[in-house]
Amino acid sequence: MSTTLSRPQTSRLKKLSLNLLSFFVVATTAASTAISGCAAAPEKDPNFLVKPYVQLGYNFADKAGKVLTITWFADEKADFKIKVKAADKEVPVTMAVREISLPRQCFRYSADLDFSGDSFKKTFVKYSYVIEKNSKPVFNASGYARLSHGSEKDRSELKIVVFGDCGANTTGQKNIANQCYKQNPDLVVIPGDIVYQRGLFDEYLSNYFPIYNRDKADAEGVPLIRSVPVVPVLGNHDIALSGRGVDLSNHPGALGYFHFFQVPLNGFSATTGGANIPTLKGNPDRQKAFTSAAQDSFPRMANFSFDYGNTHWTVIDGNFYMNWSDEKVRAWLREDLKKVKPGMWKFVTYHQPAFSIDAPHGKEQRMRLAQDILQEEKVDMVLCGHSHCYERSRPLNFKPAGKDQALKLNPDGTVDGIINTDPKFDGVKVTKANGVIHIVTGGGGANLYVKDPTYKPGDAHDYMPKFVADRHSLTVLEIKGKELKFKQLDEDGKVIDQITLEK
Repeated sequence: MSTTLSRPQTSRLKKLSLNLLSFFVVATTAASTAISGCAAAPEKDPNFLVKPYVQLGYNFADKAGKVLTITWFADEKADFKIKVKAADKEVPVTMAVREISLPRQCFRYSADLDFSGDSFKKTFVKYSYVIEKNSKPVFNASGYARLSHGSEKDRSELKIVVFGDCGANTTGQKNIANQCYKQNPDLVVIPGDIVYQRGLFDEYLSNYFPIYNRDKADAEGVPLIRSVPVVPVLGNHDIALSGRGVDLSNHPGALGYFHFFQVPLNGFSATTGGANIPTLKGNPDRQKAFTSAAQDSFPRMANFSFDYGNTHWTVIDGNFYMNWSDEKVRAWLREDLKKVKPGMWKFVTYHQPAFSIDAPHGKEQRMRLAQDILQEEKVDMVLCGHSHCYERSRPLNFKPAGKDQALKLNPDGTVDGIINTDPKFDGVKVTKANGVIHIVTGGGGANLYVKDPTYKPGDAHDYMPKFVADRHSLTVLEIKGKELKFKQLDEDGKVIDQITLEK
């Protein structure tokens, strides 16, 4: 089958015509609140601490995918404005600013772009934006908004790139960034360990933004996120653990995830200090500063979902404090997947894989506790990181080994059960899968792992036919209606694995 997509091709991010001087809408800033944890940006710019980048935004799910958010950070509070144009029309914009006070003062600016009007009836809307400071243009970029408008055929064609365990400021990370940029994706998903070692504010400034938001593509990075939204997933290196909690006395810039990203706030309800969230420790004033600044995003933004084209994504937290035997969180997950429209691709992403054969993490199996729900609700694919390698399972179903038919977490982190695989599926001739395919795509830039020497397929059956840990790599999902072309590319762009799935 052909994989040629009718959507705009690779020239769209590089050759967008910018008519930046006419018919823009101007939005001014709103009230501010406090965030903790700023540090100096390694790439100096007199106007920005962090240059503008595109996100789904807090309201993406509620607004049926007809909005986007553009965010930037500055050392000073200034008269910033944004002018946006699409389809020869002005784009309504609402702006807000949050003041950041610890350890130094800076400000987060956010602009919500509203594409819900009658002027934007296409699936792909080319837009361009200009940031002004004190009435002087200081930044411009452009991209495509993928909206829920348009025909079902148009909505069903998209490309998504996935890679995790990336923000280590390595050559491998920069190579993967360049390969991602060359793929010209509609969306990027990072399944955890976004920046090393602790997910601190200043680690984003050194290991994330300079690589994914450069002014031009070169060996050091790419101008990706100023045009393409990124979906983040919480990993263990994103929460600055000190023992069994996040110590804001030792790490005042911890939990940068909740300051830099803006994604739908539709996860299960939780409160600070409750179950299934990171525990805050240390200086009470710093805890208060963090929670008051994060507002509703902490802790709710650790679990969320959204539709994108003809795909549904459920993002869940796989860290140690999560209890996926808790009926409250299980009910949220089940209901989220149950309400997905028939025919849509169902993807679930979390950091720690339920099924992995790497040496460091292969026996860390707590996420198997949620596998029964994924099977019941016919999830097509799970994408994880944590293991710094590439792995692809056969389509599989997992059931408890005990007589009581309940999945239980053992003291050593394992979950006993029986793995049944689809023996017919090969992704070439047989492309309809009976079971959930689990992908580990943790080769985004951090040091690579090796295979668990105790994994011996001959003892039972080979549920993990693909394992690559000698190179960094990324996942490419090309979706055209009911067909999914899956590829794994290494940092040189070489295909190291590929299959086709059909619904």
